[in-house]
Amino acid sequence: ILQTMAAVAVFVLVGIVLVCLMVTLPLIMELFLNILESLGFRPWRSLHITRLMTTAMRFSDKAEYLVMASVLALITMPIYIHFSHVVPFFIRDYPEDSWISLPLYLLLVHILPSVFLNSNMFYHFYKIVFISPGLTKNVPIPSSPVSESERWCSECQRPKPPQAHHCHTCGGCVLRHDHHCIFAANCIGLKNAHHFFLFVFYCALSCLYAVYVSHEPYTYCNSLEQHEDADPPAPGSLKEKCQDYGGSDVFFWLSVLSACVLCLFFVITFHVTASGDTLHDFLKQRVWKRHKRVESEQQNGPGTDNTVVTIKANRRLERKPEILKGWKQNVENSLGPLTTWWRWLLPVPWLHKSQNKHE
Repeated sequence: ILQTMAAVAVFVLVGIVLVCLMVTLPLIMELFLNILESLGFRPWRSLHITRLMTTAMRFSDKAEYLVMASVLALITMPIYIHFSHVVPFFIRDYPEDSWISLPLYLLLVHILPSVFLNSNMFYHFYKIVFISPGLTKNVPIPSSPVSESERWCSECQRPKPPQAHHCHTCGGCVLRHDHHCIFAANCIGLKNAHHFFLFVFYCALSCLYAVYVSHEPYTYCNSLEQHEDADPPAPGSLKEKCQDYGGSDVFFWLSVLSACVLCLFFVITFHVTASGDTLHDFLKQRVWKRHKRVESEQQNGPGTDNTVVTIKANRRLERKPEILKGWKQNVENSLGPLTTWWRWLLPVPWLHKSQNKHE
């Protein structure tokens, strides 16, 4: 059964990749058509190409809900594997002379950590999906005329505050737009960035916990396989249990791979949050910096990137003063006061609402 569940997990992962390709299909098509246009072709003049792009965009919007359902399946499946296969492995032949009783061991090592991590994951994922990221259309337009230094959205016909960007999927400009999350079918912005940060944190922590609980069955069963003899396993023995627990390799290495990916993404998310940036501006700044370095080296020779440093410093000075307070103030601006960090541990709405002043 565990091998079947591991195969289903791999199937769901492949399905998520395919659905993500479907979601990004309009962007891929637009990039390909722009390359054709740069080569002298005129693909946009074709009515069939226009209809195909329109159909791809409509299908892309609907496919995001399939990705969201797949994410819920990936969160739920390890819970089933944990309590239906991993926990019985530890229950079998538990040492009677242990200093801790079996019920207390199961409560402290398996039940409480699982309830704590999964309840926080489900709660913050629910908030990411159903909380509005904060649209500029809900902000009243100032009566004074817009100055030339302020940005203006031609689609919303409204001024765009700093770090606000237009999202075509959500149909409006999002305040402090971080990115559009296809896994939640919603934008990450001013009002739900707090929950997105904690969701990524608890996902990474859950993967590390999965590596911990799957490591002992993996190492024990592999050591038995190396010293396997011709005699059949005795009924009820751990050797027989390892044969039933045949998917330990897949479960362990999937946990390790997921932990590496999510821990890396959490480090990036923390860096972006602590620097007062958004993921949108962070990626845009990296591309802009690379372009300026190449342009500087072409003009002044290789190794002359002082111009880039100066321009980058001037670019940061153009931001609002509240973004340049330091990493502690930037984290508190997104998550709430660090002195009440214990509120991040409980999936209780009113605790997080008092932490996130924007919600």
